Amino acid sequence: LLSSSYAVLQYTQLCLGANLAKDSVDLIVNSGGNNRMAIDRSTLLHLELLANAKTGKMASSLIGTIDCTKTNVGSRLLRTNLMAPPIRVDTINARLDLVD
Repeated sequence: LLSSSYAVLQYTQLCLGANLAKDSVDLIVNSGGNNRMAIDRSTLLHLELLANAKTGKMASSLIGTIDCTKTNVGSRLLRTNLMAPPIRVDTINARLDLVD
């Protein structure tokens, strides 16, 4: 969505001769709510978080590599945390402290 918006702005400037005044456009980024980052489908595919880009299989993706959970609930929680990671610094530091 962000790249599409940028393309529209570039088109209006280059092809239509429109000039935008400095600081006339404010960019508001949706953080996904609940203090979580929203990761779009394209990014999920390129980072191979849930499926391998070439084969489409989960086994060759990040989640397929690190998912050693014993229950379906644990697997869903891991998947949720990969698809919408926390953005609060205190939450991130608390998780880092658990693995140190």
